[in-house]
Amino acid sequence: MTETSWTTDYQEIVAFGEVLYRAGLLVNPDEEYGDDIFYYLQKPGKWDREHQVWVARGRPGTESDGWELFRRAVDHVYVKDEG
Repeated sequence: MTETSWTTDYQEIVAFGEVLYRAGLLVNPDEEYGDDIFYYLQKPGKWDREHQVWVARGRPGTESDGWELFRRAVDHVYVKDEG
């Protein structure tokens, strides 16, 4: 799957959205930055870098051996706007 084509695949968007949520990069709508989830659904391509890291790490899930490697790699990619 190419970097741009994943954003046209609904199943990929949902699968990666769950990964971002479980990694703490998207929050519950009841939390402080609750619009993250809706922004992701509107513009999933904004997460291309994180998606590339996930794919490069073998698409790990939370129970996979590669999950912590993915989390550490994506932690330095993702910068949350606190302002």
